[in-house]
Amino acid sequence: MPETEEVETTDTEIEEVESEEQEPEEDPTAGLKKALAAERAAHKNAARELRTLKEERDLAGKAPDEQALELARREAAAEANLKANGRIVRAEIRAAAATRVKNPALAVKLIDASAIEVGDDGEVDGDALNSAIDALLADYPELASAATGFGSADQGAKGRAAAPKQLTDSDIERMSPSEINKARREGRLDRLLGKN
Repeated sequence: MPETEEVETTDTEIEEVESEEQEPEEDPTAGLKKALAAERAAHKNAARELRTLKEERDLAGKAPDEQALELARREAAAEANLKANGRIVRAEIRAAAATRVKNPALAVKLIDASAIEVGDDGEVDGDALNSAIDALLADYPELASAATGFGSADQGAKGRAAAPKQLTDSDIERMSPSEINKARREGRLDRLLGKN
C-alpha cells in the first residue's frame, strides 16, 4: 500500500485556485461569429463582382459615345452614393455612441467610418458599427459614458447600482494581502485587473 503524503496549502493558494475558477470563459460562439462575418463579406464581394460583370456586359453592346456617357453617369452616381453613405454612417455612429460614449462627436472623429459598410438598402452594418464603438472604448476607456439610468417622478435613479470605488496602485501599496484579497472579491480592483 503506497504511503499518502500530507500536503499543506496556504490561504493564498486556495484563493488563487478560486480566482482561476471564477475567470469568465471566452464566448463559445466567437468562432461562429467570425465565420459568419467572413461569409457575409465574401457574399458582398461576390455580389459586387457579379454586378460589375453585368454592367460591363451591358456596356459592351453600346456605341463608344454611349459607353463614355454611361461610364460618366455611373462615376457620378458612385461618388454621390459614397458621400451620402459617409453622412449616413457618421449619423449612425453619433446615434449609437450617444448612450455609450461621453462625447459622441469625438467618437465620430475617432472611428474610421470607411470601415463600416452601408447596404444597397441604406442600412448600416450594425455589427461593424458596434464593433467599432467597442474597439474605441477598449482603446479609450475614459470616453465611456457613466450613465446610470433616468430618474422618475420620485427622483430616484433607476438602472444599475453604483460601481464600487476602484483602488489605485498607491492604495494597494498600503494594504495587507488579506485586505487586497477582500478588495478583489468586492470588485474594487476591477479597473487595475482589466475587468472594467
